[in-house]
Amino acid sequence: MKLSQALANLWRRARWWRFCLLSAITLTLIFVLFPPERGTDTGSLAALPADVRYAVPNPASGTVAVAHASAAGAKAAVAPPAPSPAPTTAAAPTAKPAALVKPATAPAAAPQTQPQVAQIAMANVSPADTLSGVDPTQISRTAHGVIVVKGFSIQLPPGEWMTLSHGEVKGAVSGEKLILGRIEHKKLLGLVEISAGRTLDLSKNDFTGLEACAPGGGQDKLSIHCEVNTPNVAISAWLIGHMFTPPLAQWANKSIKIDPMMRAAAGDLAAKGVTYDQDYVQVNFARRETWGYLQVFYYFDPSTEGIASSNAMSFGDTDWAVDRIKHFPEKQAYVEKIEGWASKQWPDFKRAFDEAEKG
Repeated sequence: MKLSQALANLWRRARWWRFCLLSAITLTLIFVLFPPERGTDTGSLAALPADVRYAVPNPASGTVAVAHASAAGAKAAVAPPAPSPAPTTAAAPTAKPAALVKPATAPAAAPQTQPQVAQIAMANVSPADTLSGVDPTQISRTAHGVIVVKGFSIQLPPGEWMTLSHGEVKGAVSGEKLILGRIEHKKLLGLVEISAGRTLDLSKNDFTGLEACAPGGGQDKLSIHCEVNTPNVAISAWLIGHMFTPPLAQWANKSIKIDPMMRAAAGDLAAKGVTYDQDYVQVNFARRETWGYLQVFYYFDPSTEGIASSNAMSFGDTDWAVDRIKHFPEKQAYVEKIEGWASKQWPDFKRAFDEAEKG
C-alpha cells in the first residue's frame, strides 16, 4: 500500500488524529502570522525625568531645592542649582540625574518615589512661613516697636525688623552696635543702624564733633539740624542724607572701603537672598555727652512709594545728590516728608537719651 493511500485511510478513520493535526496547523499559522510583542520597557526610563524635573538634590544642605524657584535673590552668594537635563531616548541612561540612577537589583517602579521625598524636605524650610520670604532657619532675632540697647529705648518705624549684624565696643566705653533690616518678599525696605554706649573711663573719653556740623561741612547732606557740636563736651544734631548701595554688593572684597558692621550686614543679606535698591534716604540722629552716646541711622526706600531712581555709577551721580535732586520734584517732596517725620521723632530721641542717663 502506498503512503498516500495509508494517509487517506487514516484521515477517514481516525477522527481524533484528524482534529489534532488541523489544530496544530491552525495554531502554527496564527503564531507565524501574528507573533506576540516582546516588551522592552523603553517608556518607563524616559518618563522618569518628567516626573521629577521640578526638583533636584542640593548636596550642600541635604535638602531638595526647587529648580524653578524665584530668582529674586540673584545677588545671593549661593547660585540656584541647575535643572537636570532630560534624556532624549530610553537608551540613554547616562542623561538621568545621578541621584535618580537606580541599582541593578532595584525594581523599575522604585525611582517614582522621589517626588514624595522632595515634598518632605521642602516642608522643613518653607520661606512662605514669614512675610520676609527668608528661610526661617536663617532668621536669628526680630524686633518691633521699641528696642532697648545698652539701656537706651530706641523707637523703630512700623514693621518687623530682623537682626543683620551685631557687635560690641570695648575700651574706654562699653558699647554695642546693631543693624536691623525690614524685609518683605526678600526685598530690603529699610534699615536701622544703632550705636550706643556708656563711658567707663572719663579720662580717656575723647570725642570729636560731627563733621557735618562744622563750618563748611555737610556739603553732601540734604538737610542739617545742629543744636550742639562741642568736642569732648556734647553733641546733639540730626541730619538727612542718602546712601548709595552698590558698594555693598562687593562686601566680600576687602579692598572696598565699607564700614565693618555694614559689610557684615551686606553679607548676611546676600546669604538670605535679599535684594535692595540703589538709593535709600538716610536720617541720622546723634547725641553724645561725657557719660555716654547714642547714634541711630534710619534708612528709607523711596521705591516703597513708587519713586524710582536712575541708574548711577557713583554717589555723586545719583538723582538724590545735593546738586541733582533739584531736578526731581517728586524726590524733593519725599525728602521733605522724611524730614517732617524726623522732626517729630527727634524730641523722643533726645528724651530717651536723657532718661538712659538717669537709669
